[in-house]
Amino acid sequence: ANIILIVTDDQDIELGSMNFMPHVRRHLEREGAYFPHAYVTTPMCCPSRSSLLTGLYVHNHNVYTNNRNCSSPQWQRIFEPRTFAAALQKVDYQTGYFGKYLNEYNGNHVPIGWKEWLGLVRNSKFYNYTVSVNGNKVKHGDSYQRDYLPDLITNQSLSFLRRSKQFYPNKPVLIVMAFPGPHGPEDSAPQYQHLFHNETNHRTPSWNYAPNYDKQWILRHTGKMQNIHTRFTDILNTKRLQTLQTVDDAVDRLVEELRRLKELDNTFIIYTSDHGYHLGQFGLVKGKAMPFEFDIRVPFYVRGPKISKGIQVPELIANIDIAPTLLEIAGVPADVSMDGKSILPLLMQKMGRRVTTWRDSVLIEKGKINSREHDSFLLRSMESKGNHADGINSNKHGRGSNESLWSAKDPSGLSSVIRCYPDGKYPSPCKPGQRFECVQQSALGLSDDQQWTLLRCSHHSRNRKHRCRCKNNGSSHKFSSNISGRNKFVMDDDLRRFRNGSFRRTVANHRRQLSRSRREYLMQRMSFKRSPPSARLGPSGETFEDGISLGTANGAKELVNCVQFSKNQTVICLGNDDEIYRDPRLWEQKKERVDVLIKRFRQKLNQLKGLRTTLRRYRPIGAKGPSSSSGSQRHVVLKGNNGGASELNASDVDDLDLDDLGDSNRKCPCRDRLKKKRQRKKEKFANTSCSAVGQDIDKMNCFSHDNDHWKTPPLWTDGPFCFCQNANNNTFWCVRTVNRTHNFLYCEFVTGFSCFYDLRTDPYQLRNSIDQVPRRDLDQIRTSLKRLRR
Repeated sequence: ANIILIVTDDQDIELGSMNFMPHVRRHLEREGAYFPHAYVTTPMCCPSRSSLLTGLYVHNHNVYTNNRNCSSPQWQRIFEPRTFAAALQKVDYQTGYFGKYLNEYNGNHVPIGWKEWLGLVRNSKFYNYTVSVNGNKVKHGDSYQRDYLPDLITNQSLSFLRRSKQFYPNKPVLIVMAFPGPHGPEDSAPQYQHLFHNETNHRTPSWNYAPNYDKQWILRHTGKMQNIHTRFTDILNTKRLQTLQTVDDAVDRLVEELRRLKELDNTFIIYTSDHGYHLGQFGLVKGKAMPFEFDIRVPFYVRGPKISKGIQVPELIANIDIAPTLLEIAGVPADVSMDGKSILPLLMQKMGRRVTTWRDSVLIEKGKINSREHDSFLLRSMESKGNHADGINSNKHGRGSNESLWSAKDPSGLSSVIRCYPDGKYPSPCKPGQRFECVQQSALGLSDDQQWTLLRCSHHSRNRKHRCRCKNNGSSHKFSSNISGRNKFVMDDDLRRFRNGSFRRTVANHRRQLSRSRREYLMQRMSFKRSPPSARLGPSGETFEDGISLGTANGAKELVNCVQFSKNQTVICLGNDDEIYRDPRLWEQKKERVDVLIKRFRQKLNQLKGLRTTLRRYRPIGAKGPSSSSGSQRHVVLKGNNGGASELNASDVDDLDLDDLGDSNRKCPCRDRLKKKRQRKKEKFANTSCSAVGQDIDKMNCFSHDNDHWKTPPLWTDGPFCFCQNANNNTFWCVRTVNRTHNFLYCEFVTGFSCFYDLRTDPYQLRNSIDQVPRRDLDQIRTSLKRLRR
């Protein structure tokens, strides 16, 4: 039998997009089967598409994000030979792929298994894109008649179908039509740009339902949308529905062509999406990557030989089931390594008769946790003792939730994975390379019992910064380190409360004392040489040539009394008395004013650093270097114990790290590469509403939108705005269960936070009801999740 797989990009079903695709519903739903419980195993493009191609969970094909390992050499070498296309080509299928492949596909190769190949280079576009046509890159422009990608996919697919049946009438065909819509930039065909301007189908009960203090970090810190955001969700919904009209027409053209070729009754047509989408749900303006129904539930229709018309199949299926299903249709033995199962038995069942044995749970996962983060995750979970194991520890206002639901005594929780014994994985004392050790609390003076506590080895945190290796590759430097690439999660209130416990506070105070002593020791050996002589340091303070003067220090508070910005202009003084430290309102006013000035001058400093970088990059031949330049150059002299001294320029002081002064011989010219990248991201959003995020912006996924973003009508004319829609601590593992008695979602986040949603009583997942789940049931769910993650 012929097989045609149609895949859209970012198409939801929870928001009602299928209500505006009459051809798909007429040809596929009424003439075939509809799966109301169809899910993707990850709400991300490239990981989901990799699972669709291989039938594997994300943790088995190792594509965790839309960039790292997405269409990488490792993927090409290991997993492309294991896709369903490679298997079907071996049994004489005429195979053709048309449209978006993987986000990082560069067009330099044709994946194994495809006879005809038209693969989009990189991510979804409608105009001005590049496609790889059987290995040759072809660029397209912005002409609708010649270049509109959805029409190109449809035309080339139908052409391949006709040629195959003309020259190889006895050979079956496999065609994948991977459309870019409704993914951004949401460019619709001109004939549909007048439709759906007043549609608000996306405004579900969870739309603008915020903030949510019983959910994960990003939703606890996301408030209600502003008016500009709500208008944006409305017009974005309109543009998404408009782009889907071309896909709807493509399905109609495909069915009519199969009917003309007399192949319709011998063809399986599958229609689905790589994941869902949200538009304002829980206050998130747009996006995906959440474990809720709107992001993980997708449309799924199948039409084919012997499939009853107009049936609904209630069993739970996932995108990992597509590959084994195609293999069974083609008569190829299933790959035992696949995590998915063929849904063909479900499709062949008669009306009202169900398959007796079928799974009721699938794994939903996003992101990866490395070994170091895993140890920290376990440490947070084990040391959060005293918390109620069955519920959420909230205050009377409902704000905040405990990030760890497992105590150290929970035999079924996460702590059972890492039992703390001195002769186990974490012996005491620490050995070289060991990150944690098990120590009795009685030995630390914390309690009189004999319980063991997991501690971080001090030498690990002390020496970790010195693992720096730089490779010179031409004119650029690449920085590689075992720990430099480790994610830094956004700090939340619950983690702060945990770290402020009695044990953590003792360790933190000790570290601060050591750090303060070390910095004072180094600063005593630092002397500043300045020129011209008019800029001098006197007993009343320090004056700089740029018009900023510092007053005397208050010995009691260790604070600078006054700062003057430009002579005879703004002066900020804290005062010599303690009134400011007794009056909360006065203190807040002073601090707010200082913060505003810091922000203003930090932006100016960043601009000046950019100018300095440009000057260094294009320095003419013969120009003196910074070390030999004259004028008002500031130097820092560092004196060591051996009596020697090293001199640094003022331009180097800005990036000086006191923790690195102990290793003067170690050079790493690309050390600041990631730091500069984060700084560029901060500067990008400096003058937008996203700047309110502050220092955490480099750990969040933010987007900006303005009047120039969309190039085709309907256009956006309400001005620029910015919104942060995700954070790097939004890594999770969930189990989605649907059967005759249960319909729930249970998730564990990398922060230790857990949630449970009973969709029988709460179909829009408005309330986290984990505190109402009996302990025995919760243990069984956790066990099921652990089993799926293997």
